[in-house]
Amino acid sequence: MTHATSHTACVSHYCKVQLSPDLTMRYKISLPDNYDHNSNGECNECKINVQMLYDGLAWLGVGVSSDGNMVVSHAIMGKPSISGPQSYFLGKKSKQSITHSQLRILEDTSIDFIDKQTILEFTTTFLDERRSSSITA
Repeated sequence: MTHATSHTACVSHYCKVQLSPDLTMRYKISLPDNYDHNSNGECNECKINVQMLYDGLAWLGVGVSSDGNMVVSHAIMGKPSISGPQSYFLGKKSKQSITHSQLRILEDTSIDFIDKQTILEFTTTFLDERRSSSITA
């Protein structure tokens, strides 16, 4: 796995992480004009643009977990021609336990299959999901 070591590098240009031979993640941080660089990293108004690139056609997504497990976590997923990128809550290990989540506001979403590659893209804020409680089915 390779990635940039400087946090400022991911603000001025995209950082790249090779997650597997056929899966790449690129991301870029956007800081608000009033961002305080002495704030110990707290930035609920900061945004991140994420691009996931997979060699092939697939459901594609990225999730956030406090314990490293998919169950009881949140993910942004989609598949070209089936579902645009949406935020989901993964409640249990069953399809019925996957529900739409309104915890994460998504902007500039897209998922396409171009040149034999699935490309997922979205922008979202760094808002801490634990501060919100609006999960809907």
